[in-house]
Amino acid sequence: MAYKVLRYSRALNLILSKINPIKDTELAEIRDAMGRVLAEDIVAKMDIPPYDRAAMDGFAVRAEDTLGASTENPISLRIIGESEIGKPFPGEVNRGEAVRISTGAVIPKGADAVIRIEDCEEENGKVIIFKSVSVGENISFKGEDVKEGEIVLSKGTIIKHFDIAMLKALGIKRVWVYRRLKVGIFAVGDELVDDLAELKEGKILEYTREIAIGFFKQYGAIVKDYGIIGDDTEEIRNAIESALNENDILVTVGGTSVGKKDFVPRAVEDMGEIIVHRVAVQPGKPFCFGIINNKPVICLPGLPVAAYADLILFVLRILEKMMSLNKPLEYPKARGILKKPIYSRPGWVTVSRVKLIGNYVEPIMIMGSGVLSTVVKADGLVIVPEDAEGFDAGREVDVILTRWVAYV
Repeated sequence: MAYKVLRYSRALNLILSKINPIKDTELAEIRDAMGRVLAEDIVAKMDIPPYDRAAMDGFAVRAEDTLGASTENPISLRIIGESEIGKPFPGEVNRGEAVRISTGAVIPKGADAVIRIEDCEEENGKVIIFKSVSVGENISFKGEDVKEGEIVLSKGTIIKHFDIAMLKALGIKRVWVYRRLKVGIFAVGDELVDDLAELKEGKILEYTREIAIGFFKQYGAIVKDYGIIGDDTEEIRNAIESALNENDILVTVGGTSVGKKDFVPRAVEDMGEIIVHRVAVQPGKPFCFGIINNKPVICLPGLPVAAYADLILFVLRILEKMMSLNKPLEYPKARGILKKPIYSRPGWVTVSRVKLIGNYVEPIMIMGSGVLSTVVKADGLVIVPEDAEGFDAGREVDVILTRWVAYV
């Protein structure tokens, strides 16, 4: 089994060509829909607001009655009633009249503007106006926010808290969403243990799979941890089969390179098809991707920074397609000026951990894919694309802000 090291763009295209979106849907109460992906377009069945309403506390008036009003030349109008939320004024505003009105209350018939409470005074049944208003001023018109028949939220949208508010404003209690992805994860290696009590000479604590578990949970996946599997071909095959029977995606951590004890790619090839094995990404070269029974198998390197880089570069794009999203999953970004150069091999993507210091970007460490602290201490990542031979000091660069929540 010998696979050529593929450029990032080529590898990603091959991977995505094998990914099928999850189409199963379920009905969710809107308060349980946070972070879920809409499986339908949400079409407004009503206008919001449903009527012309006051945008300010004050008085509903005819704009022409306020022409020329000022502190030196106030205009007085007779108050004929009040329009409150849930209790509209029943009559009509005629010339020389005004209706006291609360924010959100229905604009009375005949009125076409609202004079703010700050721009007038009430005295002996009259309102004294010190400022003129134009037609429509301080009024929220029917359908100004949402019009009946408008697509308010599109299929493939990740639902956020303000979307839930909009759904409730439209009178919607339940929505169709795609079911959550089910992801199985295990680490591979005889030297690995999970508990400090098991730590003895020749053993190390396994922690890289925690990065993968947290990554998938961040995007709403249901993750099942299958623990640590030894360096045994049959044991690995059994673990793969078991995990794939219960999940949509299998993620393995460790044992992905081309060494004598890197059994995972061999097992995947025996049971299905290897699509990509080794990529021109630094760190992250030992990444492997295969298909078994039409389900993706993502094999991450055991070194934490390499695994993290592959999650950002490959797995984020896989999730976009599997989750049927209508927009990319993106981390927030900032821009800054490099204090030091970032070197990169031609044809390779380089992922550099960086600190933000004011308007400047300082690389922490270019190499060292096993040094987890460089990710923990970093504010973000700078990615040098495969068609660039590094970035010079003084260059303005984009920084992926990894300490920010990605989409929820």
